[in-house]
Amino acid sequence: MVMSIRNSQALQGDGMDSRCDFRHCVPVRRWHVVSAAILANLLGVSFVTAQQISSGEPSPPQIDLPSNQVTTTPPPLFSSPRSGGGQLESQTGLAFNGGGLRNATLPSVPSDLLVTAPPGATENRDWEWQKLPNGVIYSSYLARPKEPRMAAVFNHDTDLGWMLDLEAGARVGLLRYGTSGVPHPDGWELDIEGAAFPRLDLEHDEDLVSADFRVGVPLTFGAGPFQTKLEVYHLSSHLGDEFMLRFPDYPRINYSRNALVLGGSYYPCDDLRLYAEAEWAFYTDGGTKPWEFQFGLEYSPSWSIFRADSAPFVALNGQILQEVDYDGNLVVQVGWQWKGPSNHRFRIGAQYFTGKSDQYQFYTRHEEKLGIGAWYDF
Repeated sequence: MVMSIRNSQALQGDGMDSRCDFRHCVPVRRWHVVSAAILANLLGVSFVTAQQISSGEPSPPQIDLPSNQVTTTPPPLFSSPRSGGGQLESQTGLAFNGGGLRNATLPSVPSDLLVTAPPGATENRDWEWQKLPNGVIYSSYLARPKEPRMAAVFNHDTDLGWMLDLEAGARVGLLRYGTSGVPHPDGWELDIEGAAFPRLDLEHDEDLVSADFRVGVPLTFGAGPFQTKLEVYHLSSHLGDEFMLRFPDYPRINYSRNALVLGGSYYPCDDLRLYAEAEWAFYTDGGTKPWEFQFGLEYSPSWSIFRADSAPFVALNGQILQEVDYDGNLVVQVGWQWKGPSNHRFRIGAQYFTGKSDQYQFYTRHEEKLGIGAWYDF
Protein backbone atom coordinates (compact mmCIF):
# COMPACT_ATOMS: atom_id res chain seq x y z
CA MET A 1 0.00 0.00 0.00
CA VAL A 2 2.71 2.52 0.93
CA MET A 3 4.72 1.71 -2.17
CA SER A 4 1.67 2.01 -4.43
CA ILE A 5 0.66 5.40 -3.00
CA ARG A 6 4.18 6.79 -3.27
CA ASN A 7 4.56 5.47 -6.81
CA SER A 8 1.26 7.02 -7.87
CA GLN A 9 2.26 10.35 -6.33
CA ALA A 10 5.57 10.23 -8.12
CA LEU A 11 3.89 9.51 -11.46
CA GLN A 12 1.38 12.32 -10.97
CA GLY A 13 4.16 14.81 -10.20
CA ASP A 14 2.14 16.50 -7.40
CA GLY A 15 4.12 17.02 -4.19
CA MET A 16 6.84 14.74 -5.48
CA ASP A 17 9.20 13.46 -2.74
CA SER A 18 12.81 12.99 -3.81
CA ARG A 19 13.03 9.88 -1.60
CA CYS A 20 10.34 8.07 -3.58
CA ASP A 21 12.16 7.64 -6.82
CA PHE A 22 12.83 4.22 -8.33
CA ARG A 23 16.09 3.68 -6.49
CA HIS A 24 14.38 4.06 -3.08
CA CYS A 25 11.23 2.17 -3.91
CA VAL A 26 12.89 -1.04 -5.03
CA PRO A 27 14.45 -1.87 -1.62
CA VAL A 28 11.19 -1.09 0.11
CA ARG A 29 9.25 -3.32 -2.29
CA ARG A 30 11.69 -6.21 -1.73
CA TRP A 31 11.44 -5.83 2.06
CA HIS A 32 7.67 -6.05 1.88
CA VAL A 33 7.81 -9.13 -0.27
CA VAL A 34 10.09 -10.88 2.22
CA SER A 35 7.89 -9.79 5.14
CA ALA A 36 4.79 -11.07 3.41
CA ALA A 37 6.42 -14.43 2.75
CA ILE A 38 7.47 -14.80 6.41
CA LEU A 39 4.00 -13.79 7.61
CA ALA A 40 2.34 -16.27 5.27
CA ASN A 41 4.62 -19.02 6.49
CA LEU A 42 3.85 -18.28 10.14
CA LEU A 43 0.11 -18.14 9.44
CA GLY A 44 0.37 -21.48 7.65
CA VAL A 45 2.18 -23.07 10.60
CA SER A 46 -0.36 -21.69 13.08
CA PHE A 47 -3.26 -22.86 10.94
CA VAL A 48 -1.83 -26.38 10.59
CA THR A 49 -1.06 -26.59 14.30
CA ALA A 50 -4.64 -25.68 15.18
CA GLN A 51 -5.93 -28.11 12.55
CA GLN A 52 -3.79 -30.94 13.96
CA ILE A 53 -4.97 -30.25 17.50
CA SER A 54 -8.64 -30.24 16.49
CA SER A 55 -8.59 -33.18 14.08
CA GLY A 56 -5.68 -35.24 15.42
CA GLU A 57 -4.41 -35.79 11.87
CA PRO A 58 -0.99 -34.35 11.06
CA SER A 59 -0.80 -32.65 7.73
CA PRO A 60 1.87 -30.30 6.46
CA PRO A 61 0.86 -26.74 5.62
CA GLN A 62 0.14 -26.01 1.97
CA ILE A 63 1.74 -22.85 0.67
CA ASP A 64 1.41 -21.69 -2.88
CA LEU A 65 5.00 -21.83 -4.00
CA PRO A 66 6.43 -22.88 -7.32
CA SER A 67 6.78 -26.61 -7.57
CA ASN A 68 10.52 -26.38 -8.02
CA GLN A 69 10.83 -24.72 -4.56
CA VAL A 70 8.87 -27.31 -2.60
CA THR A 71 10.97 -30.03 -0.98
CA THR A 72 10.05 -33.03 1.09
CA THR A 73 13.52 -33.59 2.53
CA PRO A 74 15.17 -31.59 5.28
CA PRO A 75 18.05 -29.24 4.48
CA PRO A 76 21.55 -30.71 4.56
CA LEU A 77 22.15 -29.36 8.08
CA PHE A 78 19.44 -31.61 9.49
CA SER A 79 20.15 -34.66 7.37
CA SER A 80 20.19 -38.06 9.01
CA PRO A 81 23.60 -39.17 10.30
CA ARG A 82 25.55 -42.06 8.97
CA SER A 83 25.33 -45.21 11.01
CA GLY A 84 29.07 -45.72 11.16
CA GLY A 85 32.26 -43.73 10.94
CA GLY A 86 32.45 -42.83 14.64
CA GLN A 87 29.18 -40.85 14.65
CA LEU A 88 26.72 -40.86 17.50
CA GLU A 89 23.00 -41.52 17.23
CA SER A 90 21.11 -38.29 16.62
CA GLN A 91 18.40 -36.90 18.82
CA THR A 92 14.93 -35.87 17.71
CA GLY A 93 14.42 -32.19 16.95
CA LEU A 94 12.55 -29.89 14.55
CA ALA A 95 13.28 -29.02 10.94
CA PHE A 96 11.58 -27.11 8.14
CA ASN A 97 9.76 -29.09 5.48
CA GLY A 98 7.89 -27.36 2.73
CA GLY A 99 7.49 -24.20 4.81
CA GLY A 100 6.24 -26.02 7.93
CA LEU A 101 7.76 -27.85 10.87
CA ARG A 102 8.21 -31.58 11.37
CA ASN A 103 10.12 -33.99 13.57
CA ALA A 104 13.63 -34.54 12.27
CA THR A 105 17.06 -35.57 13.45
CA LEU A 106 19.54 -33.10 14.79
CA PRO A 107 23.07 -33.01 13.36
CA SER A 108 25.31 -35.76 14.62
CA VAL A 109 28.31 -35.06 16.85
CA PRO A 110 31.67 -36.63 16.00
CA SER A 111 32.83 -38.93 18.77
CA ASP A 112 36.29 -37.37 18.90
CA LEU A 113 34.74 -34.14 20.21
CA LEU A 114 33.31 -35.79 23.31
CA VAL A 115 35.05 -35.66 26.69
CA THR A 116 35.41 -39.19 27.98
CA ALA A 117 37.04 -40.72 31.04
CA PRO A 118 40.56 -42.09 30.53
CA PRO A 119 40.96 -45.86 30.24
CA GLY A 120 41.01 -47.50 33.64
CA ALA A 121 39.39 -44.51 35.37
CA THR A 122 35.86 -45.88 35.25
CA GLU A 123 34.45 -47.45 38.38
CA ASN A 124 32.59 -50.68 39.02
CA ARG A 125 30.94 -50.54 42.44
CA ASP A 126 30.26 -54.28 42.51
CA TRP A 127 32.58 -56.34 44.68
CA GLU A 128 34.40 -59.04 42.78
CA TRP A 129 37.64 -61.00 42.81
CA GLN A 130 40.43 -59.32 40.81
CA LYS A 131 43.88 -60.66 40.07
CA LEU A 132 46.51 -57.92 39.63
CA PRO A 133 43.95 -55.12 40.11
CA ASN A 134 44.22 -51.66 38.65
CA GLY A 135 45.98 -49.38 41.16
CA VAL A 136 46.14 -49.98 44.91
CA ILE A 137 43.75 -49.30 47.77
CA TYR A 138 46.37 -47.86 50.15
CA SER A 139 48.79 -45.66 48.24
CA SER A 140 52.30 -44.82 49.42
CA TYR A 141 53.03 -41.68 51.40
CA LEU A 142 54.36 -38.95 49.13
CA ALA A 143 56.87 -37.31 51.49
CA ARG A 144 58.14 -40.38 53.35
CA PRO A 145 61.71 -41.22 52.29
CA LYS A 146 61.44 -45.01 52.70
CA GLU A 147 58.56 -45.83 50.32
CA PRO A 148 58.58 -48.26 47.35
CA ARG A 149 58.82 -45.94 44.35
CA MET A 150 61.24 -44.69 41.70
CA ALA A 151 62.90 -41.45 42.75
CA ALA A 152 66.05 -39.35 42.58
CA VAL A 153 66.68 -36.35 44.84
CA PHE A 154 69.74 -34.13 44.59
CA ASN A 155 70.32 -32.98 48.17
CA HIS A 156 72.77 -30.59 49.75
CA ASP A 157 73.77 -30.69 53.39
CA THR A 158 75.93 -27.95 54.91
CA ASP A 159 78.21 -30.54 56.55
CA LEU A 160 78.10 -33.39 54.02
CA GLY A 161 77.93 -31.47 50.76
CA TRP A 162 76.11 -32.71 47.66
CA MET A 163 74.58 -36.18 47.60
CA LEU A 164 72.11 -38.14 45.49
CA ASP A 165 69.43 -40.06 47.38
CA LEU A 166 67.80 -42.72 45.22
CA GLU A 167 64.72 -44.91 45.57
CA ALA A 168 64.34 -47.91 43.27
CA GLY A 169 61.28 -50.05 43.87
CA ALA A 170 57.58 -50.60 43.32
CA ARG A 171 54.35 -51.58 44.97
CA VAL A 172 51.64 -53.60 43.22
CA GLY A 173 48.37 -55.27 44.09
CA LEU A 174 48.29 -59.06 43.80
CA LEU A 175 44.70 -59.88 44.68
CA ARG A 176 41.63 -57.82 45.52
CA TYR A 177 38.09 -58.60 46.56
CA GLY A 178 36.24 -55.35 46.10
CA THR A 179 35.42 -52.66 43.58
CA SER A 180 37.47 -51.60 40.62
CA GLY A 181 38.43 -48.15 39.48
CA VAL A 182 40.43 -45.29 40.88
CA PRO A 183 41.26 -43.29 42.90
CA HIS A 184 39.58 -44.83 45.98
CA PRO A 185 38.39 -48.41 45.40
CA ASP A 186 36.67 -50.32 48.20
CA GLY A 187 37.48 -53.81 49.40
CA TRP A 188 40.29 -56.04 50.64
CA GLU A 189 43.63 -56.21 48.86
CA LEU A 190 46.89 -58.10 49.20
CA ASP A 191 49.96 -56.19 47.96
CA ILE A 192 53.68 -56.77 47.67
CA GLU A 193 56.37 -54.10 47.82
CA GLY A 194 60.11 -53.82 47.72
CA ALA A 195 62.73 -51.12 47.21
CA ALA A 196 66.40 -50.21 47.57
CA PHE A 197 67.48 -46.81 48.92
CA PRO A 198 71.12 -46.08 48.00
CA ARG A 199 72.98 -42.82 48.64
CA LEU A 200 75.75 -41.61 46.34
CA ASP A 201 78.41 -39.05 47.31
CA LEU A 202 78.48 -36.58 44.41
CA GLU A 203 81.63 -34.87 45.70
CA HIS A 204 83.70 -38.07 45.69
CA ASP A 205 83.21 -39.75 42.32
CA GLU A 206 79.64 -40.80 43.16
CA ASP A 207 80.85 -43.29 45.75
CA LEU A 208 78.21 -45.49 47.33
CA VAL A 209 77.87 -44.27 50.89
CA SER A 210 75.20 -46.69 52.08
CA ALA A 211 72.08 -48.53 50.95
CA ASP A 212 68.94 -49.58 52.79
CA PHE A 213 66.62 -52.34 51.59
CA ARG A 214 62.99 -52.98 52.36
CA VAL A 215 60.49 -55.68 51.38
CA GLY A 216 56.95 -56.02 52.71
CA VAL A 217 53.53 -57.60 52.29
CA PRO A 218 50.64 -55.24 53.12
CA LEU A 219 47.03 -56.34 53.61
CA THR A 220 44.80 -53.30 53.03
CA PHE A 221 41.13 -52.41 53.31
CA GLY A 222 39.24 -49.43 51.90
CA ALA A 223 35.72 -48.11 52.46
CA GLY A 224 34.90 -44.73 50.96
CA PRO A 225 37.34 -42.09 52.29
CA PHE A 226 38.88 -44.49 54.86
CA GLN A 227 41.75 -46.91 54.26
CA THR A 228 43.67 -49.13 56.65
CA LYS A 229 46.64 -51.43 56.30
CA LEU A 230 48.26 -54.23 58.25
CA GLU A 231 51.76 -54.99 57.01
CA VAL A 232 54.73 -57.14 57.84
CA TYR A 233 58.07 -55.99 56.46
CA HIS A 234 61.81 -56.44 56.70
CA LEU A 235 64.34 -53.60 56.57
CA SER A 236 68.13 -53.71 56.67
CA SER A 237 70.90 -51.14 56.21
CA HIS A 238 74.35 -51.68 54.68
CA LEU A 239 77.46 -49.52 54.46
CA GLY A 240 78.82 -48.85 50.97
CA ASP A 241 82.02 -50.48 49.76
CA GLU A 242 83.60 -47.23 48.53
CA PHE A 243 82.77 -45.53 51.82
CA MET A 244 84.48 -48.32 53.79
CA LEU A 245 87.56 -48.04 51.59
CA ARG A 246 87.79 -44.31 52.25
CA PHE A 247 87.02 -44.69 55.97
CA PRO A 248 88.26 -48.15 56.97
CA ASP A 249 87.87 -47.41 60.69
CA TYR A 250 84.26 -46.31 60.49
CA PRO A 251 82.13 -48.67 62.63
CA ARG A 252 79.67 -50.66 60.53
CA ILE A 253 76.41 -51.65 62.24
CA ASN A 254 74.09 -54.50 61.41
CA TYR A 255 70.93 -52.41 61.43
CA SER A 256 67.98 -54.71 60.79
CA ARG A 257 64.31 -54.99 61.84
CA ASN A 258 61.24 -57.10 61.12
CA ALA A 259 58.08 -55.26 62.06
CA LEU A 260 54.29 -55.19 62.03
CA VAL A 261 52.61 -51.98 60.87
CA LEU A 262 49.09 -50.74 61.49
CA GLY A 263 48.22 -47.64 59.45
CA GLY A 264 45.19 -45.52 58.71
CA SER A 265 44.40 -43.00 55.98
CA TYR A 266 41.47 -40.58 55.61
CA TYR A 267 40.43 -38.29 52.74
CA PRO A 268 38.28 -35.35 53.95
CA CYS A 269 37.98 -34.60 50.22
CA ASP A 270 39.45 -36.16 47.09
CA ASP A 271 42.43 -33.78 47.08
CA LEU A 272 43.43 -33.92 50.76
CA ARG A 273 44.77 -36.91 52.69
CA LEU A 274 45.60 -37.37 56.37
CA TYR A 275 47.42 -40.47 57.62
CA ALA A 276 49.17 -42.00 60.61
CA GLU A 277 50.69 -45.36 61.45
CA ALA A 278 52.40 -47.20 64.26
CA GLU A 279 54.77 -50.12 63.96
CA TRP A 280 56.29 -52.57 66.37
CA ALA A 281 59.36 -54.61 65.53
CA PHE A 282 59.36 -58.20 66.74
CA TYR A 283 63.01 -58.55 65.68
CA THR A 284 65.67 -55.85 66.08
CA ASP A 285 69.43 -55.64 65.64
CA GLY A 286 72.12 -53.01 65.24
CA GLY A 287 70.70 -50.48 67.67
CA THR A 288 67.14 -50.30 66.40
CA LYS A 289 64.26 -50.37 68.92
CA PRO A 290 60.73 -51.76 68.51
CA TRP A 291 58.52 -48.65 68.23
CA GLU A 292 58.26 -46.28 65.29
CA PHE A 293 55.53 -43.82 64.26
CA GLN A 294 54.61 -42.00 61.06
CA PHE A 295 52.15 -39.20 60.39
CA GLY A 296 51.52 -36.69 57.65
CA LEU A 297 49.25 -34.91 55.23
CA GLU A 298 49.10 -34.53 51.45
CA TYR A 299 47.40 -32.05 49.16
CA SER A 300 47.37 -33.84 45.81
CA PRO A 301 44.69 -32.70 43.34
CA SER A 302 44.23 -34.36 39.96
CA TRP A 303 43.84 -31.15 37.91
CA SER A 304 44.38 -27.41 38.07
CA ILE A 305 43.13 -24.33 36.27
CA PHE A 306 46.19 -24.53 34.03
CA ARG A 307 45.92 -28.14 32.83
CA ALA A 308 43.34 -30.90 33.12
CA ASP A 309 45.89 -33.67 33.79
CA SER A 310 48.34 -32.02 36.21
CA ALA A 311 48.37 -29.92 39.35
CA PRO A 312 50.61 -28.70 42.18
CA PHE A 313 51.12 -30.81 45.28
CA VAL A 314 52.21 -30.28 48.88
CA ALA A 315 53.22 -33.13 51.20
CA LEU A 316 54.49 -33.36 54.78
CA ASN A 317 55.74 -36.42 56.67
CA GLY A 318 56.95 -36.82 60.24
CA GLN A 319 58.75 -39.82 61.73
CA ILE A 320 59.38 -40.65 65.39
CA LEU A 321 61.89 -43.36 66.38
CA GLN A 322 62.30 -45.02 69.75
CA GLU A 323 66.02 -45.68 69.17
CA VAL A 324 66.76 -41.92 69.24
CA ASP A 325 64.66 -41.26 72.38
CA TYR A 326 61.54 -40.60 70.29
CA ASP A 327 63.24 -37.96 68.19
CA GLY A 328 62.95 -38.21 64.42
CA ASN A 329 62.77 -36.19 61.24
CA LEU A 330 60.45 -34.00 59.20
CA VAL A 331 60.13 -33.87 55.39
CA VAL A 332 58.31 -31.20 53.37
CA GLN A 333 57.79 -31.42 49.60
CA VAL A 334 56.25 -28.98 47.11
CA GLY A 335 56.07 -29.26 43.35
CA TRP A 336 54.05 -30.26 40.31
CA GLN A 337 52.56 -33.66 39.48
CA TRP A 338 50.89 -35.62 36.70
CA LYS A 339 48.46 -38.47 37.43
CA GLY A 340 47.77 -41.47 35.23
CA PRO A 341 44.65 -43.65 34.81
CA SER A 342 45.84 -46.09 37.51
CA ASN A 343 46.44 -43.21 39.95
CA HIS A 344 50.19 -43.53 39.41
CA ARG A 345 51.81 -40.13 39.49
CA PHE A 346 54.99 -38.47 38.32
CA ARG A 347 56.19 -35.55 40.39
CA ILE A 348 58.93 -32.95 40.26
CA GLY A 349 59.66 -30.46 43.00
CA ALA A 350 61.70 -29.33 45.98
CA GLN A 351 62.29 -31.18 49.25
CA TYR A 352 63.41 -30.08 52.69
CA PHE A 353 64.61 -32.66 55.23
CA THR A 354 65.58 -31.98 58.84
CA GLY A 355 66.24 -34.41 61.68
CA LYS A 356 67.84 -37.81 62.18
CA SER A 357 69.31 -39.37 59.04
CA ASP A 358 67.06 -41.49 56.81
CA GLN A 359 70.10 -43.66 56.05
CA TYR A 360 70.02 -46.03 59.01
CA GLN A 361 73.76 -46.66 59.06
CA PHE A 362 73.87 -43.08 60.38
CA TYR A 363 70.57 -43.04 62.28
CA THR A 364 72.01 -41.02 65.20
CA ARG A 365 73.42 -38.25 62.96
CA HIS A 366 71.48 -35.05 62.40
CA GLU A 367 71.06 -33.94 58.79
CA GLU A 368 69.52 -30.88 57.23
CA LYS A 369 69.10 -31.24 53.48
CA LEU A 370 67.58 -29.09 50.77
CA GLY A 371 67.18 -30.51 47.29
CA ILE A 372 65.26 -30.96 44.10
CA GLY A 373 63.95 -34.27 42.83
CA ALA A 374 61.67 -36.38 40.72
CA TRP A 375 59.38 -39.15 41.97
CA TYR A 376 57.25 -41.83 40.33
CA ASP A 377 54.68 -43.21 42.79
CA PHE A 378 52.70 -46.43 42.48
